[in-house]
Formats: sequence, structure tokens, C-alpha cells
Amino acid sequence: MPAVDSACKQCGGAMDEGFAAVSHNGGTTPLLWVAGELERDWFRGAKVDGRERTPIRVLRCAQCGHVAMIAPRPG
Repeated sequence: MPAVDSACKQCGGAMDEGFAAVSHNGGTTPLLWVAGELERDWFRGAKVDGRERTPIRVLRCAQCGHVAMIAPRPG
């Protein structure tokens, strides 16, 4: 994954990397950035087939708790 700024934009503290997830049906799924506008699917909630999807990186400041979410571009 590409490097990210390791200083908090709020207080300058060190950022710890983690991830955000949603729990459903007894499992846990990491959050994804999906290209385009939201289109509803009556069965699965949102249509994502054929769209660019990128895992979201989440950084949290060890000092103040500020959270930053980043969806890095491939490459």
C-alpha cells in the first residue's frame, strides 16, 4: 500500500493504522470505497458489480483520537 502522512492533521501526533468494518450475518467485512453513485439493489443493498473497489485505510491519532480514512489509488 502507498505510504500515508503519519502525522495527525489536528494535533501533530502519531497516527496508528487500523481498519473500519461492518458486522452482518455473524461476519465482519472491511469497508470499501466504490466508484460512482449509489445504486440500490433490492436483495444485497447496493450494486457494486463491475465497479472499481478500493479497501479503505483508517488512521487514528494516538494522542487526540482524530480518525482519517484513505482510499489509496492503485499503483
